[in-house]
Amino acid sequence: MKSLLKITGFASILLITIVILGLLFDGGIWYKRGFISERDARLAGFEAEEKGQIDVICVGNSLGICGVDPMYLYKNYGYTSYNIGCEMQMPVETYYTIKRTIKDQPVKVILWEANNISKHHKNLDAYISRLAEAIRFRSFYIKYHYIWRNIADGYIQRKYFKGFSVNEIVRPYTGGDYYDESDPHVDVFASEQYYYFRKIKELCDANGIELILYGVPSPVSYNIRMHRGIAKLAEENGVAFLDGNSDPELLHIDWEKDTFDEGDHLNLFGSAKMTEYLAQYMAKNCSLQDHRGDPAYRSWDELIPAYEQEIKDMEGTGYPEIEKKRKEEKKNRYSTEEKQ
Repeated sequence: MKSLLKITGFASILLITIVILGLLFDGGIWYKRGFISERDARLAGFEAEEKGQIDVICVGNSLGICGVDPMYLYKNYGYTSYNIGCEMQMPVETYYTIKRTIKDQPVKVILWEANNISKHHKNLDAYISRLAEAIRFRSFYIKYHYIWRNIADGYIQRKYFKGFSVNEIVRPYTGGDYYDESDPHVDVFASEQYYYFRKIKELCDANGIELILYGVPSPVSYNIRMHRGIAKLAEENGVAFLDGNSDPELLHIDWEKDTFDEGDHLNLFGSAKMTEYLAQYMAKNCSLQDHRGDPAYRSWDELIPAYEQEIKDMEGTGYPEIEKKRKEEKKNRYSTEEKQ
């Protein structure tokens, strides 16, 4: 009897602890207060979204978070979307991100920036990542354990618009063509990538979701070998692959103006072109509704003025430059205080 009481007491304390931790580290709450770090901010912001509103989810690594602008999609097509990628997102993270998003949202289309299919953890690290992401998925608050440090440090969170942050920095790409058709090779990916590609495809199929792979124009991150490897994978699995690198002229990409870091990532101007390219495809091939003017989606219409104001406020700059300046100022301040 005493043993049963001890077990019951322990289980009760554990359950109460989990509930308290869940409340303390609720991503949506701390996102609204501005203390979630860059890599996790989009996922935390998604926690704060009203349920039943989002039809399109964008996943992938940093190319994707700079490549698709949900507010552009809504303003011009009325499609409700959210960019929930993150820097250096691995396929295992993409899988659990999708699992999380489809719990509360009527997702009809997944846009997966395909570059992260070429990235994976190796050997034992791959299995550790599997376990770690599975635990984080079930104990979500673990992802935000660091917020107390951000509060203490006076961290300033970026402004996000459905996961997208406005960046108007311009640093041109000055190289030439980067898809060398004379190279006959085709990338072959590791078993970990294939494993999670299949799991994501199965997850989408089971939930009636259209999976679309796409490539954001990036002379730094893409090459013809990768393109062929991803195209082969997509064809074998009956998945569309829209590679903006194959024909950047079709997107009207201007490398003098559309990149903020010399050709690796698109800025606001480039992202508008990539988003338009994807929107045109979805308009022809996906059953998506135009929600503009629908009272049930009033919050989206109401967000447009703030988004447009952010574009004005960010003219000629972006958060990478702002944050770099803040870090330098903070470093100089600490250095001055130490000397005194």
